[in-house]
This record gives sequence, structure tokens and C-alpha cells, in this order.
Amino acid sequence: MNELRSIVMRADSKWTDTGIPRVSMVKAEACANQVYQPMLHLVLQGSKSLSIGGNIFNYDAATYFVVPVDVPATGEIYADGPDLPYQAISLALDRM
Repeated sequence: MNELRSIVMRADSKWTDTGIPRVSMVKAEACANQVYQPMLHLVLQGSKSLSIGGNIFNYDAATYFVVPVDVPATGEIYADGPDLPYQAISLALDRM
């Protein structure tokens, strides 16, 4: 996990391509309401709350979630501290 976090520290505050097809990374301070597309999302540092249809889901570092279909959601992210921003890696899933 430490090696992944050091790589993601080079990411922008928006989703950044990694050079690996369908894999992107983010180091962020804010999260927008959006439609989440199919993905596997791994939280590396910080935490995230997702509100989907009245349900709230919380994810801490070293946890993940899978979005199997397009889902409208409200998200909030939280840093672990001033020099420890939210970090995540995402794998976009093929919609076959």
C-alpha cells in the first residue's frame, strides 16, 4: 500500500491516467455529485462516503467498492491529515 500511495502522490486533483488501460488514480480534496460508471475503486488513504438512493456507504483506507452499473451518487471524501490527502485507484469495468 505504501508504494501505491507514493505513486498516487504524483497524481493531479482530478482523475489521472496511469498508462495502464482503464486504470486511473486521484489525489483529491473534494468530490462532486456524479453518475458513477462501472468500476472497481480502491481507497488507499483517507476515507469516502457515498450516498446512493438514501443509503450511505463508508469506505476507509484499504477498502474498496464495486459499481456494476451506472449509479447516480453523492460522494464526500476526507483526508487523514494536512499532508495525507484522499488517494484512490480505480479500474473502469467493461460494459460488455
